[in-house]
Amino acid sequence: MHPGVPMNRQRAVAQLKALACDDPVGLYLPEGEATLADRLNYISERARVLYVGITRARQQLVVTWNTGRRGDMRPAVLFSRLSKFLEEGRDAASG
Repeated sequence: MHPGVPMNRQRAVAQLKALACDDPVGLYLPEGEATLADRLNYISERARVLYVGITRARQQLVVTWNTGRRGDMRPAVLFSRLSKFLEEGRDAASG
């Protein structure tokens, strides 16, 4: 990788080179700092979108999640914590 070049661009260039050389293994990076950073960016963006949805809801907000093809997927941690927070608030208000 080249210093001073953003990681996203470096990955894209590496993947294009792998495509040009017909190297399917080179299309995927091993899990490490680059993939971890991408995951964190993805999570941050999802959290931002959820925040925007919550703060712009006027009367009602419906939040759903996908259980996956086999129904074995769990909700994201952010969604689980939000759900717990809302349930605790509802219990406190009714009790």
